[in-house]
Amino acid sequence: MQFSTHCQPKKSEWQQHYNLWRIMKLSAFFLVVCLQMAMASSAQTVSLTLREAPIQSVFEQINEQTGYEFLYNSQLLSEASPVTLDVKDISLIEALELCFSNQPFSFTIKNKTIIVQPTKGNAANTAVQSQDPITITGQVTNTDGVPLPGVSIVVKGTSRGVATDFDGNYTIVVPNGQSILVFTSVGYSEQEITVGNRTIINITMEESVSQLDEVVLNAGYYNTVKREVTGSIAKVSAVEIENSPPFNPLQSLQGRVAGVNIVQNTGVPGGGFNIQIRGINSLRSDGSNPLYIIDGVPFSSSPLSFGLGQGAFGQGGGNPLNTIDPSNIESIEILKDADATAIYGSRGANGVVLIKTKKGQLGKTSVNVKISSGFGKVANRIDVLNTQQYLEMRREAFANDGVEPTPRNAADLLLWDQNRYTDWQEVLVGGNATISNISTSVSGGNERTQFLIGANFYEETSVFPKDFPYKRASALFNLNHTSSDNKFSTTLSVNYSNEDNDLPNQDFMTAALKLAPNAPEGFDENGNLNFENFNANPFSNLLSTFDAQVNNLISNLNLSYSFTKNLRLKSSFGYTKTDRLERLIRPQSSIRPTSSAIASTRIGDQSVETWIIEPQIEYNKEFGNHSFKFLVGTTFQETINNGQTSESTGFPSDALLENIAAATTTDVFSVLSTKYRYNAVFGRVNYNYEDKYILNLTGRRDGSSRFGPGRQFGNFGAVGVAWLFTNENFFGDKSILNYGKLRGNYGITGNDQIGDYQFLETWVSDGSYLNDAGLVPSRLPNRNFGWESTRKLEGGLELGFFKNSLFLEINHYRNRSSNQLVGIPLPDITGFASVQDNRDAVVQNTGWEFDIRTSYVKSNSFRWESSINVTIPRNKLISYPDLENTGDATSFEVGESIFIQKLFHFNGVDPETGNIIIEDLDGDGRISLPNDLRTTEPITQDFFGGFNNSLKIKNVQLDFLFQFVKQKGFNLWRFWNDPPGRFNINVFRGNQPVEVLNRWQNPGDITDIQRYTQRFSSPFSRASSGDFGLADASFIRLKNVQLAYNFPEVVLDKLKLEQLRLFFQGQNLLTITNYFGLDPETQSNRSLPPLRTINMGLEITF
Repeated sequence: MQFSTHCQPKKSEWQQHYNLWRIMKLSAFFLVVCLQMAMASSAQTVSLTLREAPIQSVFEQINEQTGYEFLYNSQLLSEASPVTLDVKDISLIEALELCFSNQPFSFTIKNKTIIVQPTKGNAANTAVQSQDPITITGQVTNTDGVPLPGVSIVVKGTSRGVATDFDGNYTIVVPNGQSILVFTSVGYSEQEITVGNRTIINITMEESVSQLDEVVLNAGYYNTVKREVTGSIAKVSAVEIENSPPFNPLQSLQGRVAGVNIVQNTGVPGGGFNIQIRGINSLRSDGSNPLYIIDGVPFSSSPLSFGLGQGAFGQGGGNPLNTIDPSNIESIEILKDADATAIYGSRGANGVVLIKTKKGQLGKTSVNVKISSGFGKVANRIDVLNTQQYLEMRREAFANDGVEPTPRNAADLLLWDQNRYTDWQEVLVGGNATISNISTSVSGGNERTQFLIGANFYEETSVFPKDFPYKRASALFNLNHTSSDNKFSTTLSVNYSNEDNDLPNQDFMTAALKLAPNAPEGFDENGNLNFENFNANPFSNLLSTFDAQVNNLISNLNLSYSFTKNLRLKSSFGYTKTDRLERLIRPQSSIRPTSSAIASTRIGDQSVETWIIEPQIEYNKEFGNHSFKFLVGTTFQETINNGQTSESTGFPSDALLENIAAATTTDVFSVLSTKYRYNAVFGRVNYNYEDKYILNLTGRRDGSSRFGPGRQFGNFGAVGVAWLFTNENFFGDKSILNYGKLRGNYGITGNDQIGDYQFLETWVSDGSYLNDAGLVPSRLPNRNFGWESTRKLEGGLELGFFKNSLFLEINHYRNRSSNQLVGIPLPDITGFASVQDNRDAVVQNTGWEFDIRTSYVKSNSFRWESSINVTIPRNKLISYPDLENTGDATSFEVGESIFIQKLFHFNGVDPETGNIIIEDLDGDGRISLPNDLRTTEPITQDFFGGFNNSLKIKNVQLDFLFQFVKQKGFNLWRFWNDPPGRFNINVFRGNQPVEVLNRWQNPGDITDIQRYTQRFSSPFSRASSGDFGLADASFIRLKNVQLAYNFPEVVLDKLKLEQLRLFFQGQNLLTITNYFGLDPETQSNRSLPPLRTINMGLEITF
């Protein structure tokens, strides 16, 4: 382990803006370059250097330079002479005339098509008839008469093709009446139509029963199709992602995927998310994150933070996926069961999230620009006491306690304005957060090479009294190339982003709820913080700020070479680098003048670099009805993590807090330098017999440097089977049930999310001896602890009715995680409370998942698609040897869920005294730990899911998603530590929710609210942190809404555009709940809840 002591200060504001300006200029440069490429591809000038070149090669070069397509019969070119030519920047016509001289054919140009036709003297020697080209128009619809956009129409035997527009219309030029048009579209049977004498050809596409073959799923190391999958893989497409206005890709998944529970931690811009895929497998709080893979490269799943706390993020910090622009995502696949995740071995125990960014597409260069702007507000407020109610509460509290108010204990009653009223929720969290987003991309390419360049800028301010902006600028470059013989291919993907997030030192939510309504202004008439009768002024957080900057690079290069049609060698080379710089500035102006604290600047600087190489061999072979697919590969990965935190003090002025050199003292109090290495060998065998019986075997042997010698390697694997029973000969009529599959799998995955080198002992500096710095041990070594492992079992049923217009999927899973890493208690004589070791504790997660998707068509101008998913999870601690002698005894019970709580039981309010009663379970006459703790119901979900709908009426489309959760949670009392009537001058607590008006006042009163008191109350504290703080936190939420209008073809033609779309988006617009608190999702009054946001935007493609 290496240590370093460098200290890098936070960049100045000017430097921040300069870096952001550089990123914007770079994005603009990319856009200009691509626009120039688009203009060049449309220009009618060419440069050619040819020597004995085949005529087909000449056509390809002209096509690449001009974008003009060639339409010809391949037999006609068989008599062509090679071309030798050297010209530069001549017109297209001149180039064609030179190339076609002395050839047995000539050309005509129609629109953007160059039609090759035989010369009159050569017409008799070719199968192509000498006739004028024919322009064909028409419309493509489905069997219900609904227009189908995006249908591919190609002249058979040529590269000439078009696609239908939004209304299903198309226009294509063919050489003659013998030409054959091929119509293809995902989910529909291919059709071939001979043109004949027609100029108008309308086509009705029939839905294909085998459309599941065309739904390609990214399984990580390989692609597969839905009907061949033996495991559980869920997919969210780019369309679904774009229908919501997320700043983080995980927002797009909320309510859309069965078995995946995602909670947004805060409404602060750039905040984090918690994601659970089929529950929590580890007893450790940091051991249940899924594995993120972006374009084949592993990406950090740990919250972004280093040493300085979280600022207004609260618990959880920022999420690493904030650096990914959702508009650049092509799809997100989630691997859930053993069959899907075992190939990732030790990293797949908690599921895998695969993110695939958009790639360039074959066709002319296309430019897409998407601009949106909107605002966000806190969706819910708590009704708290007004000034009159508050003062009456305080006076009654003093009277109940028999205490006389004094300026020291009752400044709010004796010193503050008794007629003043401030709605602190409006002042501190009632602002409008502004949201701006612009994304642009340029893409295109020919049959060999495709490219995509994208750029994005996103900015969101806060609802706090100061903007505290969050800014993200990103750029994406993807390049695909295939050799002329189709054997070699390469894909390059580069994603760069810069985040800059300014935050207050703390969230203002607690102050907004608890600050007394007659509290004075936060600043005096001179603009200084008002500390009169305040020991802590919440407005000091406007001056004491937390800033986080993140620079993130994700790059990947894929190389592939096919030796034969069955044998392919490929390799992936990935590199990521994340630099995070945090700065916490506490100026002297934010500190109470009578305090001994001094101004300080704390800096956290972290850099994480990862490289990964994964060579692989694929071999596919078919023997009659038998199909085999083999995959063998290996992984070499290394992650280097360096960082430190420091604190500087002794600045002569607050104006110099950003200049560390101006400090008289700088202490480096935390240094990190670790290297994580990972190596693996993996393989897969897939067997398919007659498209009825499928067997999938996966295995992986992992080696990780996170474990001690002799425990570094682990073996993982899975077996999956599937039976497509509707393909059996005995299965008759398929008009109702056309598709049916039973599948099941079992396997073992692992978990090495334990941090680096936890098996080694560590020492820290502490104190001194004879003026020399001393060292003391901070962690005991244990070279024997090893992998946590999870055994996963799943069964699934998939049914497709009425040509899959109704699709049902049911899954039942059981995951058992064992060999848990926990802290083993040690005797006090050792000087340590515990040591990390494996225990044979087993955590079980079971559940049912239901997914129903439907597609309705009511008329030619109306379409409705909907889906609903429901998950019913259950959790249990199966075993934990010697649990009663561990520190976990107060948290867990064998046979119960790990989500239970052991809390004091609220037994009501004594009707005679008005005091809270806490149940004395052991009957010893006193309330004590742990004897008087009662086990509660699991504080988790009973079930959760989402209901998604997409409706299209002519050019108008409406998409909306309802998210629903049935759960037990923590209510507002859980976080209201002071009893009604108490004023805590140190932390500005005093106000209460209006529910306290229903308090106990006289003997005989029956209520759940104790009498007012101005003293600290242990019973109230025990009750609020006990089961009095529990409640039903179920809710139904209108999570996303999008209303879009696509301008018709006649408008697009006039404006020379491919697409023009106007859209409105809303998020968290409506919540139906009986929950007592700010938000049933976050369940806290200490952090800002997710905001209600509204956006409007415009998307243009040309």
